[in-house]
Amino acid sequence: MRKWQMSALLRLKNTVGLFPRFGCSAVRGTKTVVAVLAMLASVLAWGSAPVRAEDNDGDLGRHEVRVLTQNMYVGADIGILTGAKKLVELITTAIPTFSKNILATKPDERAAAMAAEIAKQRPDFVALHEAWMLTTGGFKMDLLKSVLEALKALGQPYALVGGGTVNQEDLDLTSFGVNFHLTDRDAILMRTDVDILIIGVQSQQFPTAITLPPPFNQITIHGGYVSVDAIVRGRPLRFVSVHLIPNPGTILAHTHELLQLAANTTTLPLVFGGDFNTTADDPSNPSYVIYQTLTNAGLTDAWNPRRPGPTCCQDPSLLNARSKLDHRIDLILLRGAFAVENINLIGNKPSDRTPSGLWPSDHAGIVATLAGPESQQFIADK
Repeated sequence: MRKWQMSALLRLKNTVGLFPRFGCSAVRGTKTVVAVLAMLASVLAWGSAPVRAEDNDGDLGRHEVRVLTQNMYVGADIGILTGAKKLVELITTAIPTFSKNILATKPDERAAAMAAEIAKQRPDFVALHEAWMLTTGGFKMDLLKSVLEALKALGQPYALVGGGTVNQEDLDLTSFGVNFHLTDRDAILMRTDVDILIIGVQSQQFPTAITLPPPFNQITIHGGYVSVDAIVRGRPLRFVSVHLIPNPGTILAHTHELLQLAANTTTLPLVFGGDFNTTADDPSNPSYVIYQTLTNAGLTDAWNPRRPGPTCCQDPSLLNARSKLDHRIDLILLRGAFAVENINLIGNKPSDRTPSGLWPSDHAGIVATLAGPESQQFIADK
């Protein structure tokens, strides 16, 4: 550990006390020649962006942190599955249609586009949502693995925090006698070539359970988040990646649980990157209560209220020629001594589409450069 890191760690411990323990769940996959070639072809469509050792921090100063949040999108309408009322309908119609639609949206190509944007922005932390993994028949998709491989191909030094810590929800139908396993994940990627000291990583599920409708009613999901406590360029923070599941009966409860578990358990400055499924730009929408709950709890919306900033949603096929983003549900929320130096949408312009004409996701991403006062930095080597 570097001298400045040890100094910062001791100062942080004296300020905020001990951090929670955490565990890891590794995300692994098996490469095939075909998959590797397809990934390289997609990456090369955007060109290489190697990182120079002497330019690790890019344009960021000692008091700045850059974060990015992105919903990756599975590639098909989940309603195809949840609309099936009987098991036979699920097996014969819903699963084949769902899988076919995912293949049509070219997951590896889309992951390469998102990786290229990450390479361009070079954030310290990336909050990923709907980083799906699907195994069915002879088909396997892993968006998280694909984006990491694409970043590696671009020479970008990113890794999952905590050695592979994610929050995940499983829709495993093998107990129904069906070869279908769908996993939704929230994850955080971090740069590995800058001075980031990781204090703790946590994956937490919400206590309130969601019971799915038949024929999935034997499966219970909870939702949750991943967080990392870290010191970035001398600045301490907790960064949280969260996707609130848009279930009307539980989303408000999950919002309160998110605040209790992720916000009320630390005195660190907080940065949330997430798909909150609340229409932050429409007070007349019933889901606006989620946004109100978050801001009433002391979280500040990083977005400039004078600018339009819709983040959702493109057509499920991702082939619409003009953007259909019309409301803002993806947010970066702050608590503590942060100022927003710059914030923008990504993946929302026609020029951001893949070589096949696909939008990278049905959501736009958000990238923000945040800063705190110089006087609040931890002093290195003192």
